[in-house]
Amino acid sequence: MDPAQNRRVLGLILGLALMSQAPAHDIWIEANQTLVRLGEQVNLALMLGNHGNHHRDFKLASKIPAGQQSLRVLTPEGTSIELTPNLIDNGYEPKEGFWSTTFLGNQPGIYQAISTFDQVMSFAPVRDIKCAKTFFGLTGSLDKPVKSDKGFALPIGAPLELMAVSNPVFGLGSGSVFTVRLLFKGKPMPGTVVSFIPKGTTLTGDIDPRYEVKTDATGIASFTLCQSGQWLIVAHAKDESASGEGYKSIGFSATLHLQVPAACPCCAGGQ
Repeated sequence: MDPAQNRRVLGLILGLALMSQAPAHDIWIEANQTLVRLGEQVNLALMLGNHGNHHRDFKLASKIPAGQQSLRVLTPEGTSIELTPNLIDNGYEPKEGFWSTTFLGNQPGIYQAISTFDQVMSFAPVRDIKCAKTFFGLTGSLDKPVKSDKGFALPIGAPLELMAVSNPVFGLGSGSVFTVRLLFKGKPMPGTVVSFIPKGTTLTGDIDPRYEVKTDATGIASFTLCQSGQWLIVAHAKDESASGEGYKSIGFSATLHLQVPAACPCCAGGQ
């Protein structure tokens, strides 16, 4: 890429950063357990929500329409395994519930569960592009798991993507610092709000300093996970200059779901 192209991309990124709290329904993925013994399956749930409170909560809002849902798993080696055909509808009505399926891996390491979404919204001339991730690790022993750093740092190339910099499985515990990098079209996105939302907590104001930070010049955001349980990490952006058939702007969202144990499973002394 020549210098002029680099400047144009940087200008777009900075413009998007100024609109980082653009409204958008978010998708996220939950795993029923994030540390799994080899030979056991993990249950995965694909959610749609964050409808209220500036989209900074765990509240469900409708369900991804049939035919628009997607789910796949990246193995520690980077092999993509498609799970979309296996998704089960857990709602009685078209706009209720969520999608779920199971996965059984056969090699140790960290797996990424990934969902993407790209549709023009019928209720507004907006194209909505979403990316969701969660992680789970396979190990031979739950009592004395062998730490692995393999698999969680593989990018998927989504337009807006949250990358885990810290180990999202073997390095987590209440009180640990977790670091992400926000990418837009593969490049670090500075000056963008990233929300670190513990389940059951309501964020307040336009920016809640208790749970929200801005990315630095390299797209990095770090936060101390002050309690155990589920956490949803969320970033938004909107490109008002983008247009195409049926839309006059593009809204982007990226989420990353964590299960934080009370103590790190691989740290000395359980710390």
